[in-house]
Amino acid sequence: MKILIVDDDAAVLQVLTDLLKDTPHEIAVCHGGAAALESAEALQWVNLLISDVVMDPMDGFTLRQKLLERFPAMKTLFISGYDLSDYSAYTAGCDLLTKPFEGHQILEAIAKVAASMPKVVAHVVATPVPVATPVPVAKPVPVAKPVPVATPVPVATPVPVATPAPVAKPVPVAKPVSVATPVPVAPPVLVATPAPVATPVPVAPPVLVAPPVLVAKPAPVAKPVPVAPPVP
Repeated sequence: MKILIVDDDAAVLQVLTDLLKDTPHEIAVCHGGAAALESAEALQWVNLLISDVVMDPMDGFTLRQKLLERFPAMKTLFISGYDLSDYSAYTAGCDLLTKPFEGHQILEAIAKVAASMPKVVAHVVATPVPVATPVPVAKPVPVAKPVPVATPVPVATPVPVATPAPVAKPVPVAKPVSVATPVPVAPPVLVATPAPVATPVPVAPPVLVAPPVLVAKPAPVAKPVPVAPPVP
């Protein structure tokens, strides 16, 4: 049986935990109503609620109503130090135990509730097993016809590439030299043959006695004519 124990007094929770730890029941102990709602979701089912009534901010009556909406077959055992006779509308169908109580009293109250309840198996809801989605069968892929293997073509041996010869720089063409106009050659000048020079006649030593002999004057020598320089 799954039992949810709720109180705002930590000492009471500790006593109840020690009393029920050796029982075959699954116990969840909570401090306050908000924590109890969270634990109930974790349990996924609650067979018996053991709860204090005067708690803040959520009292035991309100907590019971919220849990009944989720677990309608849940039984309730209220434990309180107050007289609950004026709250019969809220305690109808519930078991009551006044604080302080003896350990055997709460154990007997739990056993009474367990005996009045159907087997736990009846409350177990089987989780539906998801149906596997059928996997579409793949269409057979047509087998490709074998492609004939081409005969390997012999690879030509690479021809060594000739190193390009250096290109000669163009030689500048000499500008044509203008040809000089030929200078007319002057006709050769006839050179006059120089006249022979007369050999001077030796003068005889003067004779003291004899009168001086007249000496003939030498003929003038012709000056040579200048020859014109050759024309290049």
